[in-house]
Amino acid sequence: MYEAWRKQRELRGEIEQEIEKFDGEVLSRYFLTMIDDNVAQELLYYYVLRHYDVSLLGSQLERMLIAIKTGKAGSCWQVGGGIVMKLALRSVIIKRV
Repeated sequence: MYEAWRKQRELRGEIEQEIEKFDGEVLSRYFLTMIDDNVAQELLYYYVLRHYDVSLLGSQLERMLIAIKTGKAGSCWQVGGGIVMKLALRSVIIKRV
């Protein structure tokens, strides 16, 4: 049991290192639209968690991704947990209020 837990912790560290490589692309509407929805939601989850220390729910991430894909540039969305997302033409601006 301990060995499985240790391996899981090791894999989690490797996954987080790989996710950090995509930190800049996470704010690109085009990038998030073109990749798999589950992957996009995971990238958004870790971006918000890493930068704002807020853990978003799956439903919040799903609505966030739909807004990124279909929202009008200039619109603002309250995601939850004090996180606000503003959509630009090609990018996403995520802030904590």
